[in-house]
Amino acid sequence: MGQQKQVILTRYLVLLYGIPSADTFRRVFQHLDAKVFHAHNRRFTTT
Repeated sequence: MGQQKQVILTRYLVLLYGIPSADTFRRVFQHLDAKVFHAHNRRFTTT
């Protein structure tokens, strides 16, 4: 799936080592405050 989204990801991320694995994304999201992420994500996707 990550390779299918590579064009989108490279708009927001510098992928020096290629597409991050699902485990990497899981570890990142695990450290985010869910309420804050939801609020920012909702605002981002509706603009």
